[in-house]
Amino acid sequence: MAHEYFHNWTGNRVTVRDWFQLTLKEGLTVFRDQEFSADQADRDYCRLVSIKAMVEDQFAEDASGLSHPCRPDSYESIENFYTNTVYNKGAEIVRLMESLVGEAVFVEGVKDYIRVNDGKAACCDDLLQSMRKVSGLELKGFENWWAQAGTPELSFKIEKIRDTEADYEVTLTQNSRLILLEKVQALILWY
Repeated sequence: MAHEYFHNWTGNRVTVRDWFQLTLKEGLTVFRDQEFSADQADRDYCRLVSIKAMVEDQFAEDASGLSHPCRPDSYESIENFYTNTVYNKGAEIVRLMESLVGEAVFVEGVKDYIRVNDGKAACCDDLLQSMRKVSGLELKGFENWWAQAGTPELSFKIEKIRDTEADYEVTLTQNSRLILLEKVQALILWY
């Protein structure tokens, strides 16, 4: 019920420009539903349920002949659009966006997206534009996440960088066609 209720804003007040943007409507709404459910129950448990569904269903779809981008360029039948990729992977791309800009900025970005596009038909790039405007971040290459099929493969290396128990460097390398950042280095403080 929450999913359909959230469509009042992300689907009805702001609808999609064309079928190719369906992941904007469904992915954003799945994300909002997941966050609502996590607020009503145990957040960690809800996240694990979402991850389990991604691994079992969406990863399998990406590894099959049915693999397709969240925002494909063409389709044979519109029924082919109602997939795990459009819904669940779309929600994970929205979650990535929230992770990059931060929760408070993300909320402001969604508010801006709805305000700017209220009563209109939007596309995925409109949500991204609102996030760029509100966050001040370039988010270079983010649109690639919607445009390419497949599951990103990451490898990581953890190295201690100081003689303390708390300072490590984590190097993440992405090994697929999906390119948001080719290499990310972060300092992780372990407490």
